[in-house]
Amino acid sequence: MFRILVLFTGLSILALGPSHARAAQACQRDDLTPRPLPAAMIPAVEKIFCLQNVDPAWVARSTVVRCMGGKLWACNAGANLPCGKANTASTMPAGDDWCRQNPNADFIPAYITGHDNMHQWRCINGLPAITVKPERVDAQGYLSDDWKLLE
Repeated sequence: MFRILVLFTGLSILALGPSHARAAQACQRDDLTPRPLPAAMIPAVEKIFCLQNVDPAWVARSTVVRCMGGKLWACNAGANLPCGKANTASTMPAGDDWCRQNPNADFIPAYITGHDNMHQWRCINGLPAITVKPERVDAQGYLSDDWKLLE
């Protein structure tokens, strides 16, 4: 019975097509943490992140993948995207000094807030304040807009 199930699973994966098969195979293990991009998935990452004229070795070095909902998701950190978990804190102690020096600044720079922050920050009367609706965070705690489904 087990051999039939394995054969059926393998045939089902192959029926999905080459890129679907690779993505499905990559998510068979229960690993929710980002890991290196499998070499076979470089063309799919080049396509979804519009990296067609980029060195494939750089694509592999700057991209991580993780499984969510049985599907493979990728994040390419090449454009300063945070591929780690999002900072969801609603306070910004690191912005205190900046805001004291810039009491009504329209923004607090990312080198202070971090690129992983789900909020955008400004200074109001010398104190850090959230300015706009936060970025979406997925079920695993990553910034949703930075991760793309590999199909």
